[in-house]
Amino acid sequence: QDFLARYFGMAECEAASAVVQLDEVLRAHVPLRERPSHESFKARAGCVMLYVSGTGGLKVLLVSSRRPGKEGSYSFPSGTEEPGEDSNDTALRETCEEAGIVAQTVADLGWYRSVAKTGLPVWSRFFLGRAVAQPQVWKEFGQRHRAWVSLLDARKRLSDQRPPSLAVLEVAERICSEMGTAWVESSFLRRPRKGIPAKLPWKRQLSGLTDLPTILSAEGSDTCDDSVDLQNSNLTFYYNQVGGHACLMKPTDSETVLKPINDGEAEFYDAMPERFPALLRFTPKYFGRIKVNAKANIHRVQGVSEKTRIWQSRWTSDDFQEFIVLEDLAHGLSTPCIMDIKMGCRQRSPQYSEAKKLHKARKHEDTTAPALGFRICGLQHMSEDLARDEANSSRRGSYDLTDEADGMVFKDKFWGKKLRQTDMAGVFAQWLPSSRPARDSLIRFFLARLRDLKQMLEALQGVRFWSGSILLVYDGQPVMESDHVAGATLRMLDFAHTAIVDGGREGAAQLPHAEYIVGVSNVMVFLEALLNDKSWDTIAKNLVDTPPIELEDLEVNHLAASMSKTRSPQISKSKSHDSGPEDDGLDSLPDCEV
Repeated sequence: QDFLARYFGMAECEAASAVVQLDEVLRAHVPLRERPSHESFKARAGCVMLYVSGTGGLKVLLVSSRRPGKEGSYSFPSGTEEPGEDSNDTALRETCEEAGIVAQTVADLGWYRSVAKTGLPVWSRFFLGRAVAQPQVWKEFGQRHRAWVSLLDARKRLSDQRPPSLAVLEVAERICSEMGTAWVESSFLRRPRKGIPAKLPWKRQLSGLTDLPTILSAEGSDTCDDSVDLQNSNLTFYYNQVGGHACLMKPTDSETVLKPINDGEAEFYDAMPERFPALLRFTPKYFGRIKVNAKANIHRVQGVSEKTRIWQSRWTSDDFQEFIVLEDLAHGLSTPCIMDIKMGCRQRSPQYSEAKKLHKARKHEDTTAPALGFRICGLQHMSEDLARDEANSSRRGSYDLTDEADGMVFKDKFWGKKLRQTDMAGVFAQWLPSSRPARDSLIRFFLARLRDLKQMLEALQGVRFWSGSILLVYDGQPVMESDHVAGATLRMLDFAHTAIVDGGREGAAQLPHAEYIVGVSNVMVFLEALLNDKSWDTIAKNLVDTPPIELEDLEVNHLAASMSKTRSPQISKSKSHDSGPEDDGLDSLPDCEV
């Protein structure tokens, strides 16, 4: 303080304030080795978890916030000390509860000072940790997302956190460089990830970005059972599913749903936070993978509705045992009204055989997809509009109107394939609430989300969301009672056939997904027509023409041809830039049964 006053001419009060600020900065970045004793404070503790990826780089564990509006904010797993705990116990407990990591502490990173919003001093003690096991279901499963990210990405994500975060990471890096990485490597088993074919469309482009440890078990096991044993009362059919060819499952008392795994889709979700961060606000939260021991353990939904029979028959005809875990978009809604819209003019995949390509093309010729860039894949809504639906059926077209169960109207993809362009305005009107203020509020909400989605897609070059869908959701009962938009959301779904294109036509890698964008634009046309009471003639004039269907056919054929050239083991194992690293698998922890 005397130095600042003498050499910088500061007044005594200014110098005193500057010293206090400097002290805060130093305490936040220079850790104490012993527990502070000079002031009363709130004590916290956490772990910095590291592992060595298949490419040799360090990965660090971060967890998302569960505060509303802060879901995209990430930090180290940490929390407040509980009575009777020491800092080490707190750090291990919080890491297990928040991130689902069973850890061991390796080094003490010291105490770091920050200030809570209430002005109370907070001292946080962090430890360098190594993972012993990673259960696939944990205490805050479904409330947080855990991610293993590069050090560079970690610095970016932590830059807006409280002062200690970046300082803790710097100290951890320094200690790790002094200790070497053998202590990290010893806790991981190097083994290939099961069931991931080398022919995945984005495997070349995303090599080094998808090696997240997701299949883990008890330390030291050479072989293990990587499934989670769920009791009969813990898993049931997901009743709010309206589209898709495979049944979703629902863990009871959970904010998640289980979708039968497709290796390509799981890879894409794994890569999304680092490779496609712009998609995160338009997709359901993703919580990794899980296995169910046997379908005999599934609790059958009781009832005789046609919807129940559909999903039970699909489960019976398919032996699904491995799933990806996604956010349940209908969780907490009293009467979920849902519409599943399949995007694009045709379903495509570079893995389709010629016979399947022809089958898919014929199947879509008689739908709205070639002309509009989308078709309705299924929906459900409140049955209070049933009388109105039946009264308008002759005007909209000849198709089965309802299969009514539990007060909801459910219609599947076979109904949706019979729709025509002239039916579409009536379908949206039927699905939306009958109350005009509520309907208009919802339309404005969905239009705003669709505009944001379209803007994001137009900036996303070279990515094709073939066979992808958009899900529209709102809560019917609260909306009927007011003009408040209750539980409304819009999300992109179904990434099993998403691909990155680099040929087939000129400039493909620099072009956005035109068919998907046109589909989004035409959904907006129908919603705007409902909002402004426009006739079919006006709608027809405003519809956006779909691009020539042959353009994306060229892209998918080029991608299929390039993939067929890399299927031999010699090519797939090469270390060229296109093929990626030799190790196709993960540096993964052993599996842990919960």
